[in-house]
Amino acid sequence: MEFLKIPPKMYFHQMLSYFMTIALITLVTNCGAVIIPNLPQGNQYEYVQQGDLKIGFITNVHGPSENGGCSNSVSEGFVFYTEALKFAVDNINQNDSILPNITLGFVMLDNCMSSRIALGRAFSFLPQKNIEDDANDGKGNRSECVGQEKSYDIVGLLGPDWSSHAVMVASMYSIFDIPVLSNYATSDQLNDRNQYSSFLRLVSADSYQAKAMVSFINQYNWTYISLLYGEGGYG
Repeated sequence: MEFLKIPPKMYFHQMLSYFMTIALITLVTNCGAVIIPNLPQGNQYEYVQQGDLKIGFITNVHGPSENGGCSNSVSEGFVFYTEALKFAVDNINQNDSILPNITLGFVMLDNCMSSRIALGRAFSFLPQKNIEDDANDGKGNRSECVGQEKSYDIVGLLGPDWSSHAVMVASMYSIFDIPVLSNYATSDQLNDRNQYSSFLRLVSADSYQAKAMVSFINQYNWTYISLLYGEGGYG
């Protein structure tokens, strides 16, 4: 199958992730699509606008629950990102000079501020069209099976917002050459072009903030400072 061909110039850690991904897709499917248990389901966790080409979008709309799922609380700041995406897509579609004869759409999936859910949502956008012929209804639509996470064909991914989420998703997506563009992930770990070859961001890396703080400290001749940091790639 074309899907199982190893991409060229793959580094060892990428090859390991590649075969782990293939193993997961192969072992836990019953009709050519990934079945991921215990992911929050429902219209409140997704927003789909159809189009000839679709953009994937993983973001934090709801907050986390105590059991690792999604709570009923809504983060208004991240809701604005979804509204901004819809506004931009609608304006592009209304301008024939940008994408003539092509309609742009998007699929927003809520990761509820959870790295586990973010990674699960990321599987929804992996290329699966060559996995099983019977997973396709012959019209370009992927058939759905009981217990299966929905899957979508996209040309690129916006998000995830947080560095800890982006590190996992961008590493996996680089294997499949799916562009990932984050407007919020600032970890220097994502600077590694070997591991995150398809990752881009709209903000500066944290190292630039650190350089600015050091310059500030030197300018005012501070002799003592205290540092607080968190665990993970961002901290």
